[in-house]
Amino acid sequence: MVKRLKLNEKTLREAEPKPGVSYQIFDTDVIGFAARVQASGARTFTIDYRHAGRQRRMNIGRWPEWSVTAVEVAQQVLTETQFAILPLVPYLDTLRWVFIAVTLIGIAVAIHARIDDWKRGQR
Repeated sequence: MVKRLKLNEKTLREAEPKPGVSYQIFDTDVIGFAARVQASGARTFTIDYRHAGRQRRMNIGRWPEWSVTAVEVAQQVLTETQFAILPLVPYLDTLRWVFIAVTLIGIAVAIHARIDDWKRGQR
């Protein structure tokens, strides 16, 4: 079972490193938000998310340089950004193919122009 606690300064101070292994303490409020406690005693804030069907993990910063308060601001920005991007997700695949098509058309035009220049030089 995943360890979930309210992430605050006290929780991070009291998190004991385990020899030879790192572990994560997940926040109870924000799904995917965690603090990784490494065997060396270093603590790093992370966000687990899914992209293209795959589990990903992004490091935010180390504690105490990043306090829990600063990370809460980062979470808020992340949430606002996610809500701004979510309506566009169904169109991202289409936009990618449009970009690829425009690129291929540009390449085809460049090739045609070079062939045309070559033909003019042969005459």
